[in-house]
Amino acid sequence: MRASPKGRAAPIDPKSDLPENQTPAQVRFKKDERALKAFANTVKLADVTAEDFDTVFLPAGMARCGTRDRRGSIATAREQADVQRWMV
Repeated sequence: MRASPKGRAAPIDPKSDLPENQTPAQVRFKKDERALKAFANTVKLADVTAEDFDTVFLPAGMARCGTRDRRGSIATAREQADVQRWMV
């Protein structure tokens, strides 16, 4: 399951998506229909709980800036720590 602050399509840092900033992994990702579909259909963070996951991955960089002020994101991370599950 993939979750994002607002659900729906996961946000992408606009600068990372510029042609001059593309890495081989990003080029490969953009050709992967299954991956694109998964990231286009995320659930809203406020609608999940720590018990739904074994591990929570919080990305760094611009993605972190987009989630740190959202109560659902912070609450999910705190719950994950409270139930002593992995947080990456």
